[in-house]
Amino acid sequence: MNPSAWKSVTWDGNRAAQHQEFRCLSFREKLLEIERMEEVAEFFEARRLELGLPVRDTEEGAQR
Repeated sequence: MNPSAWKSVTWDGNRAAQHQEFRCLSFREKLLEIERMEEVAEFFEARRLELGLPVRDTEEGAQR
């Protein structure tokens, strides 16, 4: 395996790769990805509420 390929298996390397991939997207693609991430976050929030688990309120930093 190429030694430079190992950079992507570290936390920082993976994070850098994600940022690079996001920077390569067009503005429209970025908006679509952000909307998709919001849908995923809403799904998990609803699921946690269904299970009676605490959900952090991101605006206030408190749990509900």
